[in-house]
Parts: sequence; C-alpha cells; structure tokens
Amino acid sequence: MRSPALAAASETLIVFRKEITELFRDYRTVLVSVAVPLLLFPLLAAILAYGGQLGGIGPPAETVVAVSGPETAGVSEFLAGRSELNVVELPSSGTVQEAVAAGGIDVAVVLERATSRSEAGSPKVAVVFDNTNNRSLAGGELVTAMLKEYLSYLTTVNGTNSEDTEPVSTPFSMQLSPMHPAAAGAGTLILSFLLPMIILVSAAIGPLASAADLGAGEKERQTLESLLGSPARRSTILAGKFAAVATMGVLGIVSFAGGAGFAYIATSAVTEGLEFTVTARTLLSLAYPAVLAALTFSAIEFLISLYARSSKAAQTFCVPVLILASAAGYATFAVDMRTLPFWYYHVPLLNLGVIVKGIVLGNSHSAGIWVTTLWVVIYLLCAFSAGRRMIERESVFRSV
Repeated sequence: MRSPALAAASETLIVFRKEITELFRDYRTVLVSVAVPLLLFPLLAAILAYGGQLGGIGPPAETVVAVSGPETAGVSEFLAGRSELNVVELPSSGTVQEAVAAGGIDVAVVLERATSRSEAGSPKVAVVFDNTNNRSLAGGELVTAMLKEYLSYLTTVNGTNSEDTEPVSTPFSMQLSPMHPAAAGAGTLILSFLLPMIILVSAAIGPLASAADLGAGEKERQTLESLLGSPARRSTILAGKFAAVATMGVLGIVSFAGGAGFAYIATSAVTEGLEFTVTARTLLSLAYPAVLAALTFSAIEFLISLYARSSKAAQTFCVPVLILASAAGYATFAVDMRTLPFWYYHVPLLNLGVIVKGIVLGNSHSAGIWVTTLWVVIYLLCAFSAGRRMIERESVFRSV
C-alpha cells in the first residue's frame, strides 16, 4: 500500500501531464508562450541597436562639443585631441543654451580668458548641458571629467616648476552650467522615462480582462449568439462592446497614474532630491496620447478576443501585445527629442510614447501628433472592419 505522500505526488503528476498535454496540443499557445518571446526580444534588440542609430536612438559614437570664446589655458586644443569628442564651432546665431536645446550639439564649453597675467582671477570655463536630456547629460559628465583631469595635470605641472620658469599654462576655474535646476532637471528626466512606460503598459493591461470577457468570454458562455440574434445591428453591437473595452482601458491608465502618484507621496523621503513639475496644462496635454493609446490597445485586444476560442486563449494571445507595449515604453528613454527624425511618428506604438515624452520635456511636435492621430484612426477603422467580418460569419460561434 502506497503512502499518502506518494499517492498525492502521483495524482499531482497525472493532473500535470493532462494539463500540459492540453496546453501543448494547441500550437497557438506554444507559439505565443515560447516562440514569440524567443524571436521578439532579439528582433527588438536588433532594431534598437542598429536601426535606431539612423537618428534619435542610442548613444552617439562621439559626444558633440561646441567651444566658444578665446583659447584659454589650452582647453580647446585639449578637447580637440580627445577621440571621444567631436569638437565643432558654436552657431553664430542664438544663445549657447538655445544651441544645445536645438540639438546637434550635446555640450557647449564657453571659455573666458583673464585680461592680464597680473589679474587675480583665473580663466573661467563654463560647461553648458541640458540635464533633462540623457545624451546631453552624459556628455556633460564626460566633458567635466576630462576637464578636471586636464586641470589636475596643469596644477601638478605648474607646481613642479621653479619660480623662474614660465608656467606651462594658467590653471582655470570650471563652472558647471546645467540648463535647469538640478532637482527639477532630474525629476523631468525621470518623468520622461516613466510616463511613456506607465501610459503604454497601463493602456495594454487595462482593457485586457474586459476585452477577453466581452469577446471570447461571451462565446464560452454561449451568449454571443443570442446577442447577435437580437434586433440590434451587428455593427452597433460591435461598437458598443468596443466602447466598453476602451472605457476600461482609460480607467486603467487613470488607475496606474493615480497609483504612481500615491507611490511618490509614500516614498517622498526617498525622492527628496527630485522635483517633479507637472502642471495642469501638462496633465491635460498627456490625456490626449493616453486616450489614443487606450483606443489602440483596446481595438487590438478586442479583435484578438473575437478570434480566440476562449477567454484564457485570448489572454494568452495578448502576451505579445504587452511585450510590445513594454518595449515601446523602454525605447522612448533612448530617443533624443532634439534630433528625432519625423518618420518616428509613423512607427506604431513608439509614436505614442514619443508624443508623451515630448509633452513632458516641452518639446512636442504638433505635426507628429496629427500624424499619430491619423494612424490611430486607421488602426481603429481596420480593427472595426475586421471585427465586423468576424461576427458576420457563423464561424464566430465555433471554436477556432
């Protein structure tokens, strides 16, 4: 007689074999759960690593530095000799800050030479960078480290010279000049990464359960056939269901945003050095791409649900959608809004994240917003057309 533990283990194994056999019997489950992640992540990595270098994504091969002012303590010559830097001239029009904000220049080094050797003040070198842009911020840190290294070298060499020997070069004073206050710049930079991620992921998760229930769930409960047999037109039934799913998507985004706000309040001691400046106008502006994202993901997931044979299968088929939403959100972090090519607004999902990032940074592109809106309208029309063809066929009532 077997022990109770062995009997329980044997029964567990039998149930496991039965369930795993059922799962792997459906090729769609295997495709979504195994093949898609194996192929999708390398594909996304290749796109970001190689295709994105066409403009706006990824670290630059060289940090572009503009030097302005008279030659001071050999700084211009020193920077021009560093292989990590591409030293260019500062544009003649506009201020230094405007040149950095416009893109094409990551860091500006402003030189100011002392008027005479007897002057008490040393030459000044100001490093100007945009601390709300991750590329410019990284470039500013790199140039600052190089100048500190050079300053240390000058100080050491001059200190070893005798009093009768001419100094190699007069050491200079360095000033960091970020374009925004440190706390506000750090907070804006974090928001420009978090908000696209929160909006895209929440727009994909919010309507998922309701989409699976109103499509495949109704087929499982065998209530879809009676609903489609009612006097209501099938197009209006489809539109009503989609409106309900989209509403849940919008509520999901609001809930995620509210949760993020409560998390910030709860961890205010940890985020003390950050300043998140989000005005009412910014929130209203963010509502527009949030609604576009909710409509897009609701249409995709509801269409998948109409195709799936069960609500469980519908949720499984939506896994790649969630992966793509996360990938698009992450990709916006590496996007440089200053030099972003316009064709990025034609890339599905990524264009929504780019709009959110542009609004956060105050660098939104009105033409890009209109192009993205047009694409969302096209997505909705295609999804509605495909969904209407599905529910007009008898096969919608049968397992697929």
